[in-house]
Amino acid sequence: MTNNNRPNKTHISVIMSVFNGEKYIEESIKSILNQTFKSFEFLIIDDNSSDETWRIIKKYQQYDSRIKIFKNKTNLGLTENLNKLIDLSNGEYIARIDADDVSFQTRLDKQIKRMKLFNADISYTDTQIIDRNSIPICNSFIPKKESMVVKSLNCYNFITHSSVMIRKNFFDTNGKYDTKYKTGQDHELWLRAKKKNAKFVFIDEVLTKYRLNPDSIRFTQNDYNYRVIKALLANKCKFELLRYLRYINFYQKLATFFRFMVPSFIYLKMICLKNRLSFIKRNIYGWGEDR
Repeated sequence: MTNNNRPNKTHISVIMSVFNGEKYIEESIKSILNQTFKSFEFLIIDDNSSDETWRIIKKYQQYDSRIKIFKNKTNLGLTENLNKLIDLSNGEYIARIDADDVSFQTRLDKQIKRMKLFNADISYTDTQIIDRNSIPICNSFIPKKESMVVKSLNCYNFITHSSVMIRKNFFDTNGKYDTKYKTGQDHELWLRAKKKNAKFVFIDEVLTKYRLNPDSIRFTQNDYNYRVIKALLANKCKFELLRYLRYINFYQKLATFFRFMVPSFIYLKMICLKNRLSFIKRNIYGWGEDR
């Protein structure tokens, strides 16, 4: 499946798009530079940030020659930036990382070994969900069988975008992210991969930290804590939410109680219906909750 005509200066290209990410980007960059697997390039694009993001990534680029940095004159959004970085990459494999997420040291090493072993097109890992202070909240719930994850894609996305590694040749053959989708672009890509019978492989190990970032979702204090509670419920960590109840309002507590009492399989069917209706109504935005 490898395109032998493509220059292969590195095994893996790690790609990151960032906008006003000064608060967390250093932790994210360090997690990639500290990987046990060393043969990679790290492409970072600043989407016209107004904070100290550009200064920070320039500092790290001077420190490590594997980092290549780019800056947009206007804000293009995540989807277009990812496509731009894919075009600029030289690796046989593309690994995703967001500017507020973190990779464990062995992530790249374990993913590339598993992808080569199974000749996979797409790999993804288990994920630890962390809060704004990098404190673990819970582990994500992902079905252990890839077939269940792929089957569920029609209504729910279990795959954390920042945990993904994709064979570069897959993009060459099947196209990159669909620019119609401002969010949910990853879910659309997985569905397209499913139709093409792409090979998915799951690494049943926590190798990525996904941050619930209040700055990116622009929530108030109460809304942020309610988002944490919803994440706990969605990932079957019901009793861990008790310490957050005092921070949410009365109506959010009612909604939490309702969700707590509804069996998970029924709630998932409700989410599937909601996501399908949302897709029909707002096709341009994609569907499914962020992971």
